[in-house]
Amino acid sequence: MIVNGKAYSKASEVLVKGGSTKGAAVEHGDSSLLDDVPNVDSFYIGRYEVTQEFYEAVLAGETVSTKSGKIFELDAKPSNSLEKSLVKGETQKYRPVENVTWYDAVNFCNVLSKKTGLEPVYKIEINKIEETKVGNYIEKHIMDATVSINKKANGYRLPSEPEWEYAARGGDASAPDWSFAFSGSQSKTFKKSDMSSPDLDKVAWYVYNLTTGKTEKEKVAKDTPGYCTHEVGLKAANKLGLYDMSGNVYEWCYDLGEDDGERIVRGGNYCSSARAATVTAWDDAPMTQHHSGVGFRVARNAK
Repeated sequence: MIVNGKAYSKASEVLVKGGSTKGAAVEHGDSSLLDDVPNVDSFYIGRYEVTQEFYEAVLAGETVSTKSGKIFELDAKPSNSLEKSLVKGETQKYRPVENVTWYDAVNFCNVLSKKTGLEPVYKIEINKIEETKVGNYIEKHIMDATVSINKKANGYRLPSEPEWEYAARGGDASAPDWSFAFSGSQSKTFKKSDMSSPDLDKVAWYVYNLTTGKTEKEKVAKDTPGYCTHEVGLKAANKLGLYDMSGNVYEWCYDLGEDDGERIVRGGNYCSSARAATVTAWDDAPMTQHHSGVGFRVARNAK
């Protein structure tokens, strides 16, 4: 993708052709969200989770205003996973952006739409910006806003939860990948009660393989080098060519969660067990939540 005249290699998109969602059940997973969604329309989705580099490129110098008229320049570099935690051989700018609220993510989508000549999907009326001093730095996050969606707009947006699962499962209900437990990796031994699975090593970073990339007997301790996000795209892609749909960071979806003020997150993250990284597992989080385990990838309509 090109933004401000520069091409970003970790910001490419994949066309996901729509179709029926009626295929084999996911082995050792939860009942699928797609059981209630018979078809998914074609759409584009990011090949990678939005990286720290791309987030900064899109938002640097951009301002937002609240309904009261106050103007803020939001963080273009919000991530908690900094250079000091970088694993040897990996590239800092290619780690996924995290420490962003759901509101921050939809705002990013709108700014990206404008910078690429597309129609913004969201109407955002910001009620509150939170400023928090962290050391010598002041974090700024959108903490409350009224958000509405124009589903016909061609700009960037968060994927819906059905789109996310459809893409994670490979986008073809007739293919073997559709019933894989993890995005791009089958497991003949994994059970929902299992905390770890060596079958995740091919495609995901999770709490049992953060240091070597291979599942260990015990969880990786928090103070161990490698207990952090990893550069996107280092593990294998799924059938569609999508990376890190299992593990690394949870990904914000547009859909509402079970409780007021929450939105769906999918995919598990670097400090999750194998259970959270299955293609049917889901969780929800407050829209105001921002920490190192949650990021996002972008999507847009294909027509």
